[in-house]
Amino acid sequence: AETMTALRGEWQTLQAECPDLTPFQTWEWNEAWWRHFGARKRLHLLRFTHENRLVGIAPLYTSFHLGTPLRRLAWAGTGQGDYLGPLT
Repeated sequence: AETMTALRGEWQTLQAECPDLTPFQTWEWNEAWWRHFGARKRLHLLRFTHENRLVGIAPLYTSFHLGTPLRRLAWAGTGQGDYLGPLT
């Protein structure tokens, strides 16, 4: 996804500063997950900034839930990741 690629540098800087980082919060894992499982989903990257510096990111997506017209909001990595949540 272009938005994920555009955030690569900032995301990697933030993850390098995170003492409780898990593999499932890294740009590399999220980008690979999105590339393989992102079909028919819409990416939503919530960026949290302070004084123009990225201080948090929440990788989410929306999709249709189980083939119904209902929309679902979920963490990127749902189904394949152990720890899903924001990187702060």
